Amino acid sequence: MHVPFAVTGLSLAGAPPIDERLDRAIARDAALDRGYQLLDVSPRGGLLALSAGRLVELDGAQVVPLAADPDLQIELARYAADGSVVIAAATGGDEMALLWRATATARPVPLGERTGRIVAIAWDRARTRLAWARVDAGATALGFGDPTTAGKPVFTAPGIWEPVDVAADGGSVLAVHRVSDATAGLYRIEVATGEAVALAPVEVGVATTVARFGAAGEVYAISDAGDGQRRVVALGWHGALQIAPDPEVRELAVSPDGSTLAFVAGNVFSDLVVIELATGARRGYHLDGTIAGLGFAADGKTLWFGASTPTTAREIERWDLGKPRPETRAPGTPRIDVRLASIAAFDGAALTALVARPIKMPGRDASRAPVVVELHGGPADRWTAAHDRALDELVHRGYAVVRPNVRGSTGYGRAFAALDDGTRRGDAIRDVGAVLDWIATQPDLDRRRVVLAGSSYGGYLALASALAFPARIRGAIVRWGTPDLVAFLAGTRADRQESRRAEYGDERDPATRDVLARLSPIANLAALRVPLLVAHGRADPRVPIADVTRLIDAARATRQPVWSVLGEDEGHGFARADHRVALETLELQFLATYDR
Repeated sequence: MHVPFAVTGLSLAGAPPIDERLDRAIARDAALDRGYQLLDVSPRGGLLALSAGRLVELDGAQVVPLAADPDLQIELARYAADGSVVIAAATGGDEMALLWRATATARPVPLGERTGRIVAIAWDRARTRLAWARVDAGATALGFGDPTTAGKPVFTAPGIWEPVDVAADGGSVLAVHRVSDATAGLYRIEVATGEAVALAPVEVGVATTVARFGAAGEVYAISDAGDGQRRVVALGWHGALQIAPDPEVRELAVSPDGSTLAFVAGNVFSDLVVIELATGARRGYHLDGTIAGLGFAADGKTLWFGASTPTTAREIERWDLGKPRPETRAPGTPRIDVRLASIAAFDGAALTALVARPIKMPGRDASRAPVVVELHGGPADRWTAAHDRALDELVHRGYAVVRPNVRGSTGYGRAFAALDDGTRRGDAIRDVGAVLDWIATQPDLDRRRVVLAGSSYGGYLALASALAFPARIRGAIVRWGTPDLVAFLAGTRADRQESRRAEYGDERDPATRDVLARLSPIANLAALRVPLLVAHGRADPRVPIADVTRLIDAARATRQPVWSVLGEDEGHGFARADHRVALETLELQFLATYDR
């Protein structure tokens, strides 16, 4: 029997009761939406994937559930040599991921120390020794060996260091020193001595968290050094050698024998490229959608990858490399019309947006559709042409959905990603204004009925833009967004502070602090003229709940309607499926109430 979510971990205030009939319909749709996110390929041929937040193994026609603990929020997972799975997972929304071992027949058991936060794992070639990074108090301890024992770290250093591969002889670990969303250094750490040898120091401008050892010890990585476009390079003692000209690469894999390299390029749509390293021969496959996740079979003759389009849920596809193209499933029924739009920003910068037109508009003027402008998080992220069931729900209920990649988005080069850095944050808000200008020029979109929505940084941007353009929107949906940039930088999780300061500016500098305070929605709430829906997790380690309760109280003081949805034991996002469904239901109720 369906239980009202108000009594199962969600606190609602200012909102109507959840429409249980609508909630049941969305829950039913969500249960049928079983896309797969590829995590790993077993040496024995099995595929490890996430589906609806749960870990599963795909073996032939079978789907075997793993890690059957509903409280675990899985972040990383890799097969071990014995067929079990080592995972990094957190509980309770605190993002403090620890190591666990999971099988199909037993509940997950913890491994190693129970302190700090696991940020990355990588096996050696035999999958018996694991490299893992545990971050605590802003410093990283990198271990290598049997994951069931704590062991002595082979390397410790301030900041965030992530192992990404292990050399064939097990003598060194390839690790990324992450400085910010845009900048990282690549190092080879010697296991015996703990020495870190810089292959691409931070100063070079390498922006990668993906790198792999080749057959002869060379290193393949993604780098934006040079013209600011992320490309595949080979790194050695004498600098970087470009392997392929394709820009904006975001996925990279090397076959177990080191003979073949595969990568995914593109910003909104995806190109999958396979290169035989000995000859340079290359083959490509274009998808009017998104490819995410690459994994070679043990023999190196098959490449597995995740594929999704706006009309098809994520599937795991295979490419038998003896054939010219991958064997892909038949395309889904075209249910929604998604197109790419180009929008000019105030300063001439070119913005792109994915625009989904509605399927039907019952009871509405069929000539103009109400619009939801959805702003992505990050800001070092982007919208791509992938399946999204929540978008499906909106377009089938008569809404157009506009998803702009405003300045600061990735996929368009390093310079574009930096256009919103520091005290230029207000320019991203002006980009939202340009999107509203564009909507007003579209004959099939209703400029008078626009609602802004966003999660995380997108929530900040939706709230700040609602205050900047109150006469041009009907409301804003703010999911785990920050209302106070100064308080956010001072109070976010300690190991994130330096990377966030690199993005937003250092609040400890008085001049920067003044600008950030002016750009903070909490300082401008007197200008609030539209209703808000605010959703947040009480255990959020990134945006403190105290900042959000201040926002809710101050917004209500303006006498505007404020629907608040607070999740117990939820962090930066709602992990529980029933909470996500309840929030989606309330968002549809919010739209139906305020887009009239």
